[in-house]
Amino acid sequence: MGRVKTGLFLDGWVLLDKPVGVSSAFAVNKVRHFLNARKAGHAGTLDPLASGALPIAFGKATSTIPYVMDGEKMYRFLLIFGESRDTGDGEGVATATSDVIPSKEDVEAVFPQFLGDILQHPPIYSALKVNGRRACDLVREGKSVSLAPRKVRINHLKIISADESGQMMIEVSCGKGVYVRSLAYDIAQACGAEGYVGSLRRMRCGPFSLAEDLPPETLSEAFLRLRLDKTDKNPENKSDPSLYLLPIATALDDIPALCVTAEDGERLSWGQKVSAPSGLEAGIYQIRWDDHLIGLGQLSEGELRAARMFENHQFWRKDDVEKY
Repeated sequence: MGRVKTGLFLDGWVLLDKPVGVSSAFAVNKVRHFLNARKAGHAGTLDPLASGALPIAFGKATSTIPYVMDGEKMYRFLLIFGESRDTGDGEGVATATSDVIPSKEDVEAVFPQFLGDILQHPPIYSALKVNGRRACDLVREGKSVSLAPRKVRINHLKIISADESGQMMIEVSCGKGVYVRSLAYDIAQACGAEGYVGSLRRMRCGPFSLAEDLPPETLSEAFLRLRLDKTDKNPENKSDPSLYLLPIATALDDIPALCVTAEDGERLSWGQKVSAPSGLEAGIYQIRWDDHLIGLGQLSEGELRAARMFENHQFWRKDDVEKY
């Protein structure tokens, strides 16, 4: 999470199409600097090798990051058959080779064993901690690392394209915690072959999708190419930064809304419980007053309690309420 003592108090989201070659942290800092924002964070890290959807939250929107990270992800990865590499991607060194080049039908035949809830071994070149240190750092120091398998969920697998040279583009929709490099290796092994990830692109992260055309007021691809250039040390911001932001509620599309009165909204902002309409299921709800998102609430046994408020009690002062 990046925070500075100067800049603008911006609240909202930016969907960044992160290019290959820069880290997620570098990309977030570049966008935060361009928008002159005080506080920013991102949902779901992408390695420098990967490109694609990187949702960036500003201000109060950072409170909704966990809901985005818990959402479904969609990736497209290039599986290259013929050899396996220690990192599971094109940056590693070969650890095994094979002349077996599976056909499209061969690969589709093994997909069912990877669908649903499965156990997956994370790659040793990962940021998972072992005794307080990242596994990838330990491996680079020549130390032996063993990571326990983890339960993950894969909802969908589809071959987008394939050629006779041993390259296959595959699309996967999955829950959080899935390592695509491990998935690619496991698919190749199930086919009696060796393989690694040649390229990786995230198409969707929770409610944020690159498959949809972004409205012109959001960050355009041309803007990203310009502003993420590492030689651009002092980008100029000649427009209203808020024009680049998507609403906080964009991250909460899958969460139902519950409207409250101004009196109940103020009580919730003080940490008090309020009665909820009968017949509603227990769970998390958007709390809205007059179509304005004021927070998230936990509904249980007919009572609503604030789980995360975006507006505090000062919002309910008469002069503030009249602005909405």
